[in-house]
Amino acid sequence: MNKLFAVILAALLLTACGETAQKESEGPHTVEPAPVVLTDKTSVINTNTHMSAQGGEFYTEQVMTAQFADFRLNFTDFDTLKSTAICSKPNCPHDDPETCSAFGMGNHPVVVDGKIYFMKNDPEWGPEQAVKIYSADMDGTGRIKLAEIKNCASDSLTPIAIIGKTLYFTVSESEFNDDGFTESGLKTVRLCAFNCETNKAETLCEICRGYDTSAEIKGYFDGKLYVRASYKNEKQEPIDFSTATDEDWNAYIDEGQKMTVNEYKTYDLADGNLGEPQYDIDPLGEFFASGGMLCFQTGEKSFIVRQGEGAVETDFIPNIGSCLVNGFLFSPFYGMALDTNTLEIRQLSADVVTSGDFVLDYRDGGYIVRTGIDYGSYRRVSPDELFKEK
Repeated sequence: MNKLFAVILAALLLTACGETAQKESEGPHTVEPAPVVLTDKTSVINTNTHMSAQGGEFYTEQVMTAQFADFRLNFTDFDTLKSTAICSKPNCPHDDPETCSAFGMGNHPVVVDGKIYFMKNDPEWGPEQAVKIYSADMDGTGRIKLAEIKNCASDSLTPIAIIGKTLYFTVSESEFNDDGFTESGLKTVRLCAFNCETNKAETLCEICRGYDTSAEIKGYFDGKLYVRASYKNEKQEPIDFSTATDEDWNAYIDEGQKMTVNEYKTYDLADGNLGEPQYDIDPLGEFFASGGMLCFQTGEKSFIVRQGEGAVETDFIPNIGSCLVNGFLFSPFYGMALDTNTLEIRQLSADVVTSGDFVLDYRDGGYIVRTGIDYGSYRRVSPDELFKEK
């Protein structure tokens, strides 16, 4: 049983949280320094399809409560392949946000030094919106507000990078009209950081500003964060939904694509400079960067760069579900895995792993595979089953 799951299980069995879940409180909080376990020993890029959590993964589950739908945070242990809600209340049905501590932590939950860190948009909408960063005990109680970034929002579906004990993430600021209520359409996306030792949050730089704007961290390589940005410099006139024909829709889509700027930017953690990537990276192509590996596409060609080496052309293609596990970079969508030592490409058995699956970890001689985004469906697969014969 891994350490994280043991802590959660111990809290579940031994700690009673009373009639109501512990409410958030504000005040000083220090985290005792201790080594943080990272998936690939250098960085973790958590996405909405895989939230690594030291020996397992977090996942959120939508639950219909008495008032509305809310999201509950769960953890799956990769040693036992068992899941539990992040709650310590005995006999709790985990369906009421007022009494269960598993709710309210679904925005970028990560584990550092035995604490859960997460974010909240408060208020959830409007000019006064702010991103608030909290810590909690491993059972979801003991919540403390640590920091706040004003006039912005955090999208829980965007990736977050955990490098050492610092969290890197993007936030967006919507610009409002003079009435203070309606949005103008202009949006600015910024890169921010939160240090789990000092509890300090800071805005590092502006990534982009425009219409239909988005930006997200796609990876980390050679001391730099790779961020993909998408925006329009001018506002696209809306289409009339009631009268638009198929031809009108096609023309509208084509126009929007021509107006959209898609690009990669890099942020150097050492000098704080925002720049352009060293390589010609297709912003609409497949991409992976973590654990000393950079994989990208330029046109129809794919390239691999290992730390301290140059770019090498390859037939390997990463995808959004790629994970670096046991010396292999997996790409189930394309049915392949890359040996990161030899750069040999291995084919995956289609009878065992489908294009939507995720190869997440390696434990006790077997690979932990999740069926798509079905977080209740995990299995352990031996190397002989996973890989096709050479």
